[in-house]
Order: sequence, then C-alpha cells, then structure tokens
Amino acid sequence: MRNFLGVPIDHFAELNLAGFHHLADALGGVPVCLNKAVKDTYSGADFPAGPQTLDGGQSLAFVRQRHGLDGGDLDRTRRQQAFLAGAAKKLNSAGTFTDPAKLIKLIDVAKQDVVTDEGWDLSAFLKQAKNLSGGKVRFTTLPVERFGRNHGEDINVVDDMKIKRLIAEQIGPKDSAAPGTPGAPSSPSPSPSFSPSPSPSSSFSREAAPPPSSPSVPSAPQDVGGIPCVD
Repeated sequence: MRNFLGVPIDHFAELNLAGFHHLADALGGVPVCLNKAVKDTYSGADFPAGPQTLDGGQSLAFVRQRHGLDGGDLDRTRRQQAFLAGAAKKLNSAGTFTDPAKLIKLIDVAKQDVVTDEGWDLSAFLKQAKNLSGGKVRFTTLPVERFGRNHGEDINVVDDMKIKRLIAEQIGPKDSAAPGTPGAPSSPSPSPSFSPSPSPSSSFSREAAPPPSSPSVPSAPQDVGGIPCVD
C-alpha cells in the first residue's frame, strides 16, 4: 500500500461489517441522511428520504446496500463514510470523549471488530479522537478508471500515477512549486499506468451486483446538521 500510494502509512485500521452494528448499538443509534428513499431486499435496507437515526441492525443494512445504487460499490463506500461521519458527531455530542466510563465502553466495542497494526495504542488514540470530530475528518475515495474482471473476480481498474498525484496534492508538502509553474523543474508527463484493484464487494455478499457501465464522479454531498446526505 505504501508503494501504491507513494506515501508512508503511520497506522492501519480495518473495521469489519459487524463493527457498524455494534458501534451503532453502543452509541444508542447513529444519525444518517438519505437523498431519496431506498428499499433493497438483498441488504434489508428500507429507509425513507431525509435525516434519521439508525439502530444496529438498520446501520448494518445501510452500509451493506449496493443493489439499486447508481455507483454500486462506490456508492456503498460513500454510505460507510457518511455513517462514520454521523458516528463521530454522535460521539462528540454524547460527551463520550470526556467521560471515562463511556470511553472504556467504546474501546471494548472497538476491540471486537477493529484490526490495527501492532504498534498502535488504540486506547491512547481514542483519548485524542475528540480532535477528529466536529467536521475535522475528511474522507476521500480514490478515483476508479473503469470496472473489469480478473480471474473471475470483479475488479476496479485504477491509474497508479493519478492516485499518487491526488495523494501528493492532499497530504504532500505545500511549499514546493507545482510542475509547470515558474521556477519549477519540468519533466515529461508519465504515461498512465493502470492496475487492477480488487472490488470491495467480493467478500461482502454472495449475490454479485452488476457494476455501472462507467465509474461515476460523486457530486458534493448535501449536509444536514453536520451529517452528509448520500444516495
């Protein structure tokens, strides 16, 4: 992953699907917002349009849905990001970060479903996590060029160089001159390098969802009370 993104990775965390269920229950529900009503028999998602608060079972259905969404797996990724934004808002409003008992309960929940790198002290991180609430977290979905198949599996085909440039623009040094500006060294533009990336859908459901004909570029999500509205 470090070579793929072109940047060092300090820590890594992986949350399984059950974690969304347990987190929502631990918080007494998580606020989300939908642009339109949805009903999907595969995931169990059946929600009206607008802002609402989901319990554990509803949250799991919310983050699992990809059938009936124009962007398929990419829209499901945005659903999961919106859920985490809602959870961060709920954590802050509930005073979890300043209440030792609530914080310990949250840590216990996290340990059930979160896998982290060996050197990451999750307890110490959660004590500082209040600094990540209040809209200070930014989610980014890496661009996908097209969809394909590889050895019978759905894949996302990506442009390695485009992703490296995107990451460098967002988190790289800001004091260096951009290519093409006065005083900046010039160099020929590298040709695109495409790599297959495993589709995030392959391990979540037995029923494959047909991918859209071409990746969609998401528009800026509307915001209701600090909660992003998504499809």
